[in-house]
Amino acid sequence: MEDPRNLPPDRRARRFGRAGLTVAVIVAAIILVIPIVMPLVTAVGIDPIHFGLVVTLNLAIGQQTPPVASVLMTACAIAKSDIWATTRVNIPYIAALLGVLLLSTYVPVVSLGLVHLFYGG
Repeated sequence: MEDPRNLPPDRRARRFGRAGLTVAVIVAAIILVIPIVMPLVTAVGIDPIHFGLVVTLNLAIGQQTPPVASVLMTACAIAKSDIWATTRVNIPYIAALLGVLLLSTYVPVVSLGLVHLFYGG
């Protein structure tokens, strides 16, 4: 494989063009799902800020874990490393993200404490 530093700019852009895919997947998920689910969320009485945080954390975890893992695949393509070896190294970080997700989902004051402090409510 060629050294990317020696590639001309047009070939370098094509080689690393997959990084934009990660943003597109997250934006598409938000644009498609949130308008459908938001009336249900407000009808049940869930705080929209809390719901947004939970959705964002879920999308962040989903982008780093197989089978979707577009962030993981992009990072492995750039670093030229094995996806499964990188996933094994990422397990403690994914566990920490899952812990934060569980904590912020089931103890809303953790995620909404500063919002209520500064904006009232």
